[in-house]
Amino acid sequence: MHPAHGSRPQAGHGGHSGHSGHSGHRVRTLFLSDIHLGTRACQAEHLLAFLRAYECENLFLVGDIIDFWAMSRAVHWPASHNTVVQKILKRARHDTRVCLIPGNHDELLRGHAGSNFGDVHLLR
Repeated sequence: MHPAHGSRPQAGHGGHSGHSGHSGHRVRTLFLSDIHLGTRACQAEHLLAFLRAYECENLFLVGDIIDFWAMSRAVHWPASHNTVVQKILKRARHDTRVCLIPGNHDELLRGHAGSNFGDVHLLR
């Protein structure tokens, strides 16, 4: 989970800037993939720390955000997974464009490409 290539935190954006709990590092675009919400392998706490550290104009969720494959066998969904979803939806409601591109583990969402869910744009 790194800021998009070529995007660096900009100087002068320290302190509070719209998202409570953020350190103020701002980049144009973040790409996140292979989060695997719904599984024990998901590192939601690390992701939450990362999201607190960076603000962005665009957030692309690129594949395997929710692991429907693994959840068909067993669901592991602690409060931290809810918090990840809530943080992303909060950003989508405010000043971040959030786009989700399904991968193979969340391919069930592909049939809804072109739809918006809670201000999250579902793309192909």
